[in-house]
Amino acid sequence: MTGLPPPPNDSPAADALDHAAALQRREAPAFARAALAEGRVELVLHPIHDARDLARIAFHEARPRLRDAGGRVIPPSDLAAARAETDLGAAIDCATLGLALAALGGRENLRLLLPLSPATLCSFEWRMTLEAGLRLDPSLADRLILGVDATAFAALPVVVSAFLDPLRGRGASLALCGFGAAPFTPRPFATQDFDFIQLDPRVVQGLADDARRRNIVAMLLSLARHSEAFVIASGVERAEDAAWLGAAGIDGIQGPAIPRPGADTTTIAEPPLRHRGT
Repeated sequence: MTGLPPPPNDSPAADALDHAAALQRREAPAFARAALAEGRVELVLHPIHDARDLARIAFHEARPRLRDAGGRVIPPSDLAAARAETDLGAAIDCATLGLALAALGGRENLRLLLPLSPATLCSFEWRMTLEAGLRLDPSLADRLILGVDATAFAALPVVVSAFLDPLRGRGASLALCGFGAAPFTPRPFATQDFDFIQLDPRVVQGLADDARRRNIVAMLLSLARHSEAFVIASGVERAEDAAWLGAAGIDGIQGPAIPRPGADTTTIAEPPLRHRGT
């Protein structure tokens, strides 16, 4: 005897779940602001592996993790729109930067990629946080990689370049993140030099079985090689996709496709770093 079929999408149960999910998304920005104010922010380090030797970690991408008052993680997807369109993005980036600078100061071999929200490009507080950290140790900039979104850069190249150029002058490296997600434009490479290019996960997913995706990635790799940038494939979920990318000449691979044998994990062993708020 089979169980009862799941309720249709228009059932009261489904409506209740949809309403709860919508309410959670609507309240997520307020929960995030409370987390920032009360110091419930952690820094999680995601490894980017050397494609020529997957056992070697080239550097890490630093991402924030925010928790609500009950200790539950606030889903990043629930904050995506607010981070892109309001000052919440700059506030989260500012907390992330503070934690990243502390991590770099405590670990001499650590190098971090920090993707930035568009709102951060005009954030005085973020710039002051960076300046305060570099006054204590100017050498931290040498291990800091600051990433800007490719779509934002294509839309506002002058604004983004004005933000990035002084940072390069302080010694930080620059990354173009999410490359390939939007309609292709060569503008980023004509107006700004990038040290790293991070391909959008949607470009690389399933490419081993998709000739069109392979052609797109090959074209993006060719362009990146002309700029002499280190190219990262992010969000790689399948071993066959990782193998194709390695053979195609990608420099770094990030994602669950990379095996983590035994206890020798590829994440930082210590608990996540916490931002205590101000």
